[in-house]
Amino acid sequence: IIIVLYFSATRLDAYANDKSVEQVQRLLELELDKLADLSMEYGWWNEAVDMVAYQKDLEWAETNVGDYVQDRYNIKIVLAFGPGGELAYGRQNQEILQSAPTAVMTPEIADLIKKATDTDYSDPQPVSRIVSIDGAPALAAAATFAVYEPTERDLERSHGAIVFIRM
Repeated sequence: IIIVLYFSATRLDAYANDKSVEQVQRLLELELDKLADLSMEYGWWNEAVDMVAYQKDLEWAETNVGDYVQDRYNIKIVLAFGPGGELAYGRQNQEILQSAPTAVMTPEIADLIKKATDTDYSDPQPVSRIVSIDGAPALAAAATFAVYEPTERDLERSHGAIVFIRM
């Protein structure tokens, strides 16, 4: 009886562990999807494309992007790149960035940006994944800056990219 109980308990523990892992994976996937959707909301916003990617209006970016998403969505790092790949706006932990930090601009983040900007511009799709920032796990999402309705900006191309990172 003791042996049967032992093996039963071992199987139950393994089953519970497997279910816990599955639940955590589902929750992480859900958080990645929400972060990707948020990046797309900002990336596919004509005013953000103009004010951040082209005009590099720091006051507008702070009010409408950085300050808001950091407070509301617990985003630790915001990076917005212009059409030439230059940092148009950046913010990390309430601090405005002059350049993209080397610790953040990992090959994983560069690949995320490349995949986000290599998209069908009539229906741009954000990308997201778990990345490592300074050895710590983080959720990252990127979306291309794309205009969704006619403006003076070209509809069929990337105007840069926006990246949100949650540690």
